[in-house]
Amino acid sequence: MNDLIAIFRHFLATLAFRLNRVTDGAPEGFGDFDAGSGVRTPLEIMQHMCRLMYFTQHILVSAEMPSMEKATWQEEIINFRQRLEDLDTLLQSMETPERNVLLKALQGPLSDAMTHIGQLATLRRMAGSPIEGISYVKADIQVGVF
Repeated sequence: MNDLIAIFRHFLATLAFRLNRVTDGAPEGFGDFDAGSGVRTPLEIMQHMCRLMYFTQHILVSAEMPSMEKATWQEEIINFRQRLEDLDTLLQSMETPERNVLLKALQGPLSDAMTHIGQLATLRRMAGSPIEGISYVKADIQVGVF
């Protein structure tokens, strides 16, 4: 397998791992937490992250961007995980993707999604439910697990 695809797939698994850390055990109603000052709610962030995954697919294979209906906090978490799994499957099926296309997807929508997971972690703390710190270097992140 292409080394760049292997790194890309590991990044998808890392997104899933970090999202799970932020969403598992989130308090009831966290999706609607309002930090004030026009900050997106966790639900709005999740909706945006799902759109980013569709955009990533669009970058990789010029797929049509679907219209997305609003969903609940839990539904958006499931949607995001499904989008990651779909991207992983797509990558496995690609014979020789263009290096530049993969790099653009990584530096754009996928890195943006990682930033938003960090925002969710900050919002958890602000909502009075911080996540426990861990060493992500030592984390058991497994490709293909979403």
